[in-house]
Order: sequence, then C-alpha cells, then structure tokens
Amino acid sequence: MRLKILFCLWGIFVGLTVQANGRFCVALASTETPIERNPAYEFWASWIGGTWHIDTQSEDGQTFRARSLYTWGPGKRFVIVKTSVVDADGAELENYENILAAVDDHVVNYRFGSDGSVETLEERTVSEGTIESTWISQGSRLRKMARFIAPDKVAWELCAQKSDGQWRELIKGVWFRER
Repeated sequence: MRLKILFCLWGIFVGLTVQANGRFCVALASTETPIERNPAYEFWASWIGGTWHIDTQSEDGQTFRARSLYTWGPGKRFVIVKTSVVDADGAELENYENILAAVDDHVVNYRFGSDGSVETLEERTVSEGTIESTWISQGSRLRKMARFIAPDKVAWELCAQKSDGQWRELIKGVWFRER
C-alpha cells in the first residue's frame, strides 16, 4: 500500500510518498521561479506584488472602499485574487475570491462571492494596459474596465447597461498599490 500526499508550504510544493514497508520519498518543487506564461497574463501579472486599495464613491454617493491582494496560483499558471470590502462601520469583509486562468489568448475570471455566487467573466485586452469584461449579475449587464495609469495606479470603472443600451457609470476610482 502507498500513501501519497501533496501540499504547499511557504511557496514550495511538497510531495510525500509513504510505502507499505515504512520507507518514504519526498519531492520538492518551488513556485518561486517564473515559468513561461501565456501573454494573456501580462496585464494581470503587473498586479502581483503588494496590496491594492481603492477609496471612492459610487454614483449615488455611497462610499466604496476595498482592498485586493493578487498572488500567483499553482505553477504560476493562475492568478489568485482576494478582495475585501470595508463596510460603513469600518469592518473589512472578504467579498470575493477570484481565480484567473489563461485560455488561448484571453483570461477567464472565475469569481466566487461570499454570498455563494459564482460568476465567470472573460477579460479582454482593449488596448495596451487596458482590459474590459462584461457579465450578467443579478439580472443586470455589467462592464468593468481597468487601465494602468502608472506602475502603482490603475483607473477603474464599473458600469451597468441601461434598457436603451447605453452604459451608466456606477463606480469610478483609482486603485493604488501599497508595497
């Protein structure tokens, strides 16, 4: 009988095989060395390192404050994003966890909400340093655009599509990276 175990410890994948005679074999693989990535990741790879913050207002005057952390996933083939929103009382609540995966020449964003929601967004490069995605959420068609305006600043907007097909801005602001 063999028992195989795989786990990640401080950025190192550890494989352990225990054989019936009590002998074991350990294999180590570091996640610290970059592998060749799909070019579709170039926009998102720029977000990795440090914590991103936004503090702005929605179009109806509500304060919107959030924090996101971008890290590499297994084998640096995925990007993991954890986003927390600060509520009116100042409490930070983890709202979303996203897994970004390169598929051919674009990135698919799998978003898991704290409310149990699961959404799939296709991230498209609009121009160098700018991405756009559209999706349906709670019956509304939404559009997100993000554009690097400096290495540590990203202009960001979220819009909803009106019945006449025009886009209405819901939130607009700038994400700042803190290293």
